[in-house]
Amino acid sequence: MEKGIIHRKDVCRFEKEVNGLVALVDYEISDGRLNVLRTYVPDPLRGMGLASELVSAAYEYADSEGLEPAAVCSYAVAWLKKNNKK
Repeated sequence: MEKGIIHRKDVCRFEKEVNGLVALVDYEISDGRLNVLRTYVPDPLRGMGLASELVSAAYEYADSEGLEPAAVCSYAVAWLKKNNKK
């Protein structure tokens, strides 16, 4: 996992704080799948690759738990296609 990313299992979220702002990925686990529901990156942090880092961390966790990667979030859907995960 990338440095600075926190996995908050209690709320099904990966977060990274930069300059006091928090970028995040929310997910759910159901039927053997980890489904990314949304990504959020505050405007001042956009273009830094944070969404990709967070989605990657979520799917690395899915792999480690034997879960299939899935996505509702349009960014995560595109990430899965780009990275040949789906």
